[in-house]
Amino acid sequence: MKFDFAPILLTHLLAITVGVITIIILWAFPNKKNKSRKLLSWSFFILTSSLVYATLIQSEFILKIPFAYSVGSVICFLFMPLAYLYVRGVLNKDYPKIKDALHFTPFFLYLTNNIPYLILPYDKQLALLQEQILQGGAGELSAFTLISIPNELNVFIYHIIFGVYWLLQVWVIISFIKHGDADVKEENSHAVNWLFFFCSIQFLLFYPYFVNSYNPFQMSAYANFSEIGGALCVIFSAGYLFCKPEILYGFSEVLSPIKEASVQTLKSHKTEKTSSYSSKFLSEARIIELNSKLSEHIQNNTPYLNQGYNLKDLSDDLNVPLYIISSFINKEKGLNFNDFLNKYRIEYCKEKIRNGEWKNITLEALGYDCGFSNRNSFTSAFKKWVGKTPSEFIKEYK
Repeated sequence: MKFDFAPILLTHLLAITVGVITIIILWAFPNKKNKSRKLLSWSFFILTSSLVYATLIQSEFILKIPFAYSVGSVICFLFMPLAYLYVRGVLNKDYPKIKDALHFTPFFLYLTNNIPYLILPYDKQLALLQEQILQGGAGELSAFTLISIPNELNVFIYHIIFGVYWLLQVWVIISFIKHGDADVKEENSHAVNWLFFFCSIQFLLFYPYFVNSYNPFQMSAYANFSEIGGALCVIFSAGYLFCKPEILYGFSEVLSPIKEASVQTLKSHKTEKTSSYSSKFLSEARIIELNSKLSEHIQNNTPYLNQGYNLKDLSDDLNVPLYIISSFINKEKGLNFNDFLNKYRIEYCKEKIRNGEWKNITLEALGYDCGFSNRNSFTSAFKKWVGKTPSEFIKEYK
């Protein structure tokens, strides 16, 4: 089937519609804990805006707003840094900081370079754009930039930036899979699968355009397919999200909590793996910092008194990646997370018993006050840490 203008335009319009719906959903269902959703929504916004820009050119409606030509041609430099920051935020809880503005340097440099064109009168912009698009005056607009950059060099720079940020995304995902705790990876397989898909589908933004740019035969099939690569990326990515409401609507964090039962059943070889990861990737200064943050949080907020408090909750409270804090507790404290919490709960319980606070409440109520969800788990943990049951310990203070 031969591609012509109509199918390409229709594909773009479909992608723009799907992209707008996705953006609205991402913005309409905010999740304060899951800050990375904002980065995902902005990624879709930039990608959809790029399609709007391409559609304006194809339909020649760009001649109505000629200044948009200069702005739209550089917004592609925003998507890849946003995509990388999104993947990094999801897996590492490493959210954007002021220094991350450096990732957008290419965009600001190109935008600044186009200032001479942007400040031209409307009539002059329109005349130049008409010659650029309609009459094939490929070199006219370059005369109205701070630095004249050949189109071939622009294409090369785009490919380099794309490749660097794509590799950064792959590195973050592989690092999580290779070094993360096995239970964490299992509980969050849906998030990892989505990020793999999101990263893979980005090839549609790059490969067809790359082949078309450096194809000596200039095959029309490559040229036409390169024009809809971005549209297909939006359609497929949005389609995946529509099938994963827990990610699209933010009903839960992309990375779900580790179940308490999973933590209880950690095998010794898993502990060794996470310990190896901790010692390999955590500097001594980082270990001291984590120990200080954890101790301060335990002392000031007593999170162990909350029934159902899990490793993901602790990760959120400390703003530390889940697999990092898991490895830290396993290696530096020598305990799995459940035992780590129970140790504090039992000490708190012993103090209550010494103070006589057990006299007017049942054992179930005492255990509940100390953070246990039922009598069996309370009794089992107490005997493990004290060597006797709560009832036997209470007898010593009667």
